[in-house]
Amino acid sequence: MVQDPAIQEMIFDDLKGIITGKILIDSLSIKLYSCDASPFEVTPLAVVIPNNQEEVSALVKYAFEKKIPLIPRGSGTGTSGAALGNGIVIDLSQNFKNIISLEDGILHAECGVTIKQLSYAGVVYDQLVMGIGGGSRVLINDLRANGEQSAFVCQPKRNEGIGGIEL
Repeated sequence: MVQDPAIQEMIFDDLKGIITGKILIDSLSIKLYSCDASPFEVTPLAVVIPNNQEEVSALVKYAFEKKIPLIPRGSGTGTSGAALGNGIVIDLSQNFKNIISLEDGILHAECGVTIKQLSYAGVVYDQLVMGIGGGSRVLINDLRANGEQSAFVCQPKRNEGIGGIEL
């Protein structure tokens, strides 16, 4: 995708009618979202910070119809460059921070939930998992276990001894 200001303006104009969250096409925002914790740098066309699931769905539909790559992004702590791309970066870290449920040994959380939030909620996790991601700012969708990404749903194990949940 060519980084054409006219394309960026078109995306902004198209999305401002369906997205109430932030639509960023300014050079500073584009530069900030062109890198993560990897050694790579890829300049996106735009960055969208949706407010709710309906806006995420609308953005997915828009990107599909316009054939524009959509790149989901958490906290940007990944070291493989997976949060980078030359399409529209969708930042899911800011408005999706709810722990939905913790029932039957399964934690359901939105992708912006941080390790710190889990800790405050009484969820106990393996320090190795936390260490891989980079600390308390790591998002749920950035956790890795045995080299595989765990997104949205983690399989915690009940630890009745301390009354918490162990991931």
